[in-house]
Amino acid sequence: MNHEEFSFINQDVTFFQKSHSRISDNDALLDRFLYEKNLDKALLLWLEGSSDSPITWSKESLSPYLQKVIVELDQLISNQLNLIIHQPRFQKLEASWRNLWWLLLQTEQYDKEN
Repeated sequence: MNHEEFSFINQDVTFFQKSHSRISDNDALLDRFLYEKNLDKALLLWLEGSSDSPITWSKESLSPYLQKVIVELDQLISNQLNLIIHQPRFQKLEASWRNLWWLLLQTEQYDKEN
């Protein structure tokens, strides 16, 4: 595979293979969290698995911690989206779709005028 064929999908597969080889106790906890139907229990599982969470939970400690985590997740998502939308291949695809949309609008306008 040359460097032009290296895609997000290939990167994801490579990452999955590397990360899957490092099975840890957190995997079982993560699975329990992801498949838990009860939101309260899911939150408790997630808090239990957080390495940087406070030792004891109270109303005073939970809210700031959750706000901090939300900010961190927002930053991670923003970084990931920026990597995607600034990728030249994605920008080329987006430009193609915008051009196709413009062509469609022009066709509709032409049909209305004639």
